[in-house]
Amino acid sequence: MHPYLSQNVFFLLVVTLLILIHGPSSSSADEYSDCATDFECGNIRVGYPFWGSDRPEHCGHPKLELNCTTGDVTVITISSDTYRVLGVNENDHTLTAVRTDYWDNVCPLTETDLRNITLDTSIVNYTTQGYENLTLFYTCTSELALPSSNQFNCNSGSEEETTTNYFLAGELTLPRNSPYALLLTRSGTCQASVVLRISETQAETLQSQASEENLKTAITDGFELGWDAYNTLCDECQSNSSRRCGYNLTSGGFACFSNTQSQAFSIFDLVSIDLILICRLYQFQACLCNYILPDVHIPPVVDPQTLP
Repeated sequence: MHPYLSQNVFFLLVVTLLILIHGPSSSSADEYSDCATDFECGNIRVGYPFWGSDRPEHCGHPKLELNCTTGDVTVITISSDTYRVLGVNENDHTLTAVRTDYWDNVCPLTETDLRNITLDTSIVNYTTQGYENLTLFYTCTSELALPSSNQFNCNSGSEEETTTNYFLAGELTLPRNSPYALLLTRSGTCQASVVLRISETQAETLQSQASEENLKTAITDGFELGWDAYNTLCDECQSNSSRRCGYNLTSGGFACFSNTQSQAFSIFDLVSIDLILICRLYQFQACLCNYILPDVHIPPVVDPQTLP
């Protein structure tokens, strides 16, 4: 087979594969119109990748459903844990949240609620800048000489039974034999511990002005979660004002809805960058690449034997 013909066949196979990988991206005017409706609840108004209430499921990622509860409070459930959403920054792809069981409360209802959460890191994760850990220790012995300012009380359900609880803000960098170090290392000292995220500002406040009131404020101030729901593809999709991001519930992947263009055009948008790289990397014939990518100039392949 002629080498150029082999290249053309291979190139067409690559184009087909890319289209299958990206999946069909519906350009239904109805779906485009559906996704014009933002999720709205209280002070929260947001579009992709979120959905819920009047915003259809195909307008957001399946794992990022928002619910508007009593009092116009926005909540989201991630890995079976529910969070109160305090704010959303679509430009930075972050949301500020707090666990609902710790909203204005440092004492969950039952001991079974004293647990650490597990994030679905395939879609969200903690932001690394500006936040620190806050560790809460429950039902500790009173043998340890800890500052009373680092204690907080919980109703045990019995007037005769008293428990002592402690909190530590930030990383533990204290001497090995200090009371705090003993609190963490002595076996059986505390029955349970829970790690939450708080801002560095709130952590500094707790370290210099420890109190139960400041503890509640630090927790209810919330922490940031960053999301990755095809962020790059969505940015590319929405670079054109006639397109909106969504999700293909049938194929289970990202969708770019258009109000004017055909389905082929939508798929073209998603694979065009890949095709440009392939054309330049493998130096396919310019006529073929320029036919498929008319808006991108691909220099023609030069036969080395023709060079001076």
